[in-house]
Amino acid sequence: MNNKTRNSLILVFLLLAIFILGNISLNNLKADLDTALATHQDLNKKLAAGSEVEKQKEEMLEKLENLKQAKLREKKVLLKTDNSTITFDYFLKLSKAFSQNLRFNFSQSKKYTDGKTNYNEYMITGNVGLMNLQKFILNLEQQKPIYTIEDLAIANRNSAKSDSVEFSMKLNAYYDQSGSPYDKIELSYLPYHFYRFNYFRPIMEIEEQATADPNLLNVKKSKLIGLTHNKAFLKEANGIINILNIGDPVAYGKLSYIDSENQEVIFELEIYDKKEIYKMSLKGDKS
Repeated sequence: MNNKTRNSLILVFLLLAIFILGNISLNNLKADLDTALATHQDLNKKLAAGSEVEKQKEEMLEKLENLKQAKLREKKVLLKTDNSTITFDYFLKLSKAFSQNLRFNFSQSKKYTDGKTNYNEYMITGNVGLMNLQKFILNLEQQKPIYTIEDLAIANRNSAKSDSVEFSMKLNAYYDQSGSPYDKIELSYLPYHFYRFNYFRPIMEIEEQATADPNLLNVKKSKLIGLTHNKAFLKEANGIINILNIGDPVAYGKLSYIDSENQEVIFELEIYDKKEIYKMSLKGDKS
């Protein structure tokens, strides 16, 4: 075998070896690439799943916050917890905001829980003007925290102040772990019409005291039948028609104002030593 043939054979073997080694390396690289691609796809799936979980978590947190806000907007809510400090602070806020001059003594008399219903029982006693007491009671009923008045006693022991009364009140404060935190609940201000009804008005109407001039028109027993910008026409039960100008006297007071736009007249009266604004409308409304 000459050198040329030998060299050719060596070259062929080298080429075969390079080809075989190249194929092996290529197969290894392909396997590594497939593994890397599979790992990449797996990571992408996990990242996508993680993003979806995070998105669901954010949506759940948003819904939970919306539920909390909705609970705070409810007309009545249970407190998350209650104790004498919380309730005393709440009563102070009510008295300062709506019932000035309300002085009271405060004590907790009972704590009740059975796993379903939780409440604390409190006693407050004090003295205040009758209308301020009414405002306090109204706001206990209408504000958001659930308090119930279980017992109420009122007595007038001070004849020098005819509208001042002593009172004793037993209340229950209800609470639950799912309720709203006390510091998140704000006081609301009731519309005027809540205060117009007098809780303590006698059930039977008392005849008005006969201190007015019997010759003057009793507007509460008359009907408004017409008005101009400065005159009011009222008809008595016996059919007599009276024409009144602003400032004219009537039984217990005077004609104060004529509102021709709203078709009503306003009288200033003083009955039982208490001033009263009395309105009459052409629609027949009286207040």
